[in-house]
Amino acid sequence: MNKKYPKYITHYYLSNRKPFKSLSEISNSESDIVIEELNDLKKQKLSLRQYPEWYLNERKKAECFLHEQFIKRGGEPETKYPIYFTLGSSSLLKKVNKQSSEIRINLSDIPNQIISFTYRDSMLLYEKMIQKNEKFFVYLKSDLPKMIKENGFPLDNYEIYENEKYINYIEAQIWSSEFLIKFITK
Repeated sequence: MNKKYPKYITHYYLSNRKPFKSLSEISNSESDIVIEELNDLKKQKLSLRQYPEWYLNERKKAECFLHEQFIKRGGEPETKYPIYFTLGSSSLLKKVNKQSSEIRINLSDIPNQIISFTYRDSMLLYEKMIQKNEKFFVYLKSDLPKMIKENGFPLDNYEIYENEKYINYIEAQIWSSEFLIKFITK
């Protein structure tokens, strides 16, 4: 079995913000302000991302589905919404925001019951499942060798779907705020 894959995950975040924040957890009254601030970064050419009006609602639906699937697979999420990482690192994800910072965590340090994976961006997979009836798999840490053997390790490049560019990577989701606290540097 091919076990050659990165043994760490990386969380990318805006340097002027705290790491490990979820858009889904902010209140409805705050969400419009935060989304507007994030979209302003795109207008200022500091970010490649745009957040359309529908984004947060669809993100929450995708995360609810992800949460349910993770529990069905035996996961024990401590939070309703995950914090996102990539398996290994991605030069393209790092470039999404010009003011980007990163935190790396060794896989061996993460309890199995609070981490899940998707083979690509979970929002993209959710859209494909809804629109094209494609399968959406949630993987556990123990599934990584088999998943990579069957699918390969995605190249750090783009996939075009519905006229949008998506970065190819293996997404990791951490389902515990308490676990992540120790990785925040002051």
